[in-house]
Amino acid sequence: MRLDIIRFIAFLTCLTTVDFTASAQSKSLPEILDFVQNNFTLEIDSSLKLCNDGIAIANRDGKLGAKARLLARRGVIYDIKGDVEKSVRDLLEAIVLQKELGDSSELSFCYNNLGISYFYRYRYDEALKNYLKSAKIDSARGD
Repeated sequence: MRLDIIRFIAFLTCLTTVDFTASAQSKSLPEILDFVQNNFTLEIDSSLKLCNDGIAIANRDGKLGAKARLLARRGVIYDIKGDVEKSVRDLLEAIVLQKELGDSSELSFCYNNLGISYFYRYRYDEALKNYLKSAKIDSARGD
């Protein structure tokens, strides 16, 4: 049911998508990031492939910020698909990178989504801990 709700919301906010993945090999890392960040809940399988491609490119080019953002989005995709182990793994790896990079907005995103992953698996103490970390970061930023 959660997946259906997410897809419906994404459908309402993004009524059209492009067949972006058909030529993913010719796309730049910024183009991949843009597509994944704007469509990852609507185009789940395509976005997962793009995340994997983008992470490989980011690793090759030493782009830690891009890698961290893609890991976070891939973590959410895995959560939607029900693969909690991969979701938590990717979100925790993204958190380590975001702390190193000092990107508080993305760090908050990671903690919030880690909380969501734990919440839907009835791990309420861990969910609350991560929600509070996200809220503390947002509060410090004035959000």
